[in-house]
Amino acid sequence: MKTYYFDYNSTTPVMDDVQNVILDTMKKFYGNPSNLHKMGREAREILENSRKNVADLIGAGSNEIYFTASGTEANNLALKGLIPFYKKGKNHIITSISEHSSVFETAQFLKKEGIELTVLDVDSQGCIDPEELKNSIKSNTGLISIMTANNETGVIQDIAVISKIARSRGILFHTDAVQAAGKIPINVNDPQVDLLSLSAHKLYGPKGVGALYVRRGISVAPVQHGGGQEHNIRSGTENIPDIAGFGEACRISMQNYENDSKHIMHLKNLLYTGIGDKIKCFKLNGSIATTLPNTLNISFPGCESDTLILDLDSAGFYVSAGSACNSSRRTTSRVLKAMKLKPAEMYSSIRFSLGRDSKEKEVMLLVNTLSEIVGQFV
Repeated sequence: MKTYYFDYNSTTPVMDDVQNVILDTMKKFYGNPSNLHKMGREAREILENSRKNVADLIGAGSNEIYFTASGTEANNLALKGLIPFYKKGKNHIITSISEHSSVFETAQFLKKEGIELTVLDVDSQGCIDPEELKNSIKSNTGLISIMTANNETGVIQDIAVISKIARSRGILFHTDAVQAAGKIPINVNDPQVDLLSLSAHKLYGPKGVGALYVRRGISVAPVQHGGGQEHNIRSGTENIPDIAGFGEACRISMQNYENDSKHIMHLKNLLYTGIGDKIKCFKLNGSIATTLPNTLNISFPGCESDTLILDLDSAGFYVSAGSACNSSRRTTSRVLKAMKLKPAEMYSSIRFSLGRDSKEKEVMLLVNTLSEIVGQFV
């Protein structure tokens, strides 16, 4: 049976060119980059070239990029690495209800450790209110952490406005750009951000490697200790093959951005229009205009999201739920709940996420198959 992948927000396939770079690095450049001999120097050169490619993707300097094992680790390092800063009196963090769990749960952990925490709500479109952000700022506010784009809904926050607010009050600003990188333009200098998290496997690179951007002059304490790699911020021998793949994925993303964006946005509009033409009862969560070019989160009231996912899976289409459900227990999506969706809408939500390899024919096949499945229930 032929299969069709519509779950690029969960993870992307590793591109052939990226695979080749990883395998070539594994075979030829297996030296430890901390060593002074030739093999170590060769590995170090690959490490630094890859660092530059990642930095170029977001307009950063190479010496502002620190490699991690994931976007989750990068988010943890961004928030926990500022603990010495919080202890100097700036011990209040502001974040939002719609953050990825690696930010939301880390913030909750810090709250238990005595850090003050304000969690902003979002409106029905999934956006924070800048006025609420302003009103939440205190004299001891040290950090604002708001994601660039949501992984479930694709909703894009107004980072420029948030950055302006943070700058005007002398507050550090971190953004989780894991889902946004490669899909929309990102430049850490316009609007200015102080810390930013990335992950390779969201932009056609390998799993198991991420990065944290830290603006020059900002001090981040390590959360793990050892040999002092990554300029003492993240100890552990660097995963050179996957870091090389990450760098190559970033280079290709910059090279292909314009064509990818047009292609994927066209398919997103085609999918949304097709669903509107074929299915009477549905609800878009977020808006077409303010979501990522590749993402649609749609509820089909009267249907169960887990049933839809399994029925689509049986037909060869891979999608995921906006709310995490399983056979033994339903877990309400924190994001969709905050957007004031009704229970019937939350438990029938599906996230469709497109990618570089998606095709028009596949989109239309999905629309027709989805219409048949939904028609059995409503």
